[in-house]
Amino acid sequence: MAFELFILCLWFVFLASQQRLLDELSGRGVISSFTARKISHLAVGLWVIPLAIFVHRPYLAAIPITMILAANVRANSQRGSHGRIEKRLFAFAGFLLPLLLIMYFWHRGRSNMVVLAVLAMTMGDTAAAYAGSHLGKHRIPWNGKTVEGGIANFIVTLAVLAGIGQAFYDMPLAAFSVPAAVAALLEAVIPGEWDNPLAVVTLLLLLKPGLN
Repeated sequence: MAFELFILCLWFVFLASQQRLLDELSGRGVISSFTARKISHLAVGLWVIPLAIFVHRPYLAAIPITMILAANVRANSQRGSHGRIEKRLFAFAGFLLPLLLIMYFWHRGRSNMVVLAVLAMTMGDTAAAYAGSHLGKHRIPWNGKTVEGGIANFIVTLAVLAGIGQAFYDMPLAAFSVPAAVAALLEAVIPGEWDNPLAVVTLLLLLKPGLN
């Protein structure tokens, strides 16, 4: 347990240092706030890997996972305009539902599934954002996202699932196409503040049958 607590302390130190560096680079104009946000988004996904490798007790892993999800809900609540009912639904869909599901799999010793879902979501979402910004021409009317971004999301999500799932978890290639397609479609059609946590939930549920 002492080693796992040590890993958690290092995790928080490195994550805080990374965020300070990104804030400084963004403040100086070295990178845009959009790029800083996406780098942070990708990095948080990568930071799940050492948690899955070294932190096996679910109640310890719940500390950083809760922090990440709570910070995401808080940031997106400030950007979006929600009524009272929407705020409650968003807290459930963006925080409680993914937290319970992630902790369930962690408790069952399947943190590898969490790594796969989170990495696929973060990389697919980042690809969608950049493809939509630079290549997007066909916008989805109700949320402003682009078809091109959705296609990029599907391609990158499928590549991440296939690469990591095949190489590290010996999952069959047939297990990836449906989860990648559903996650990309979901992220394309729902509002931006809802997409990431619901994509993780979707991937976790759809990838489960493919894991031995």
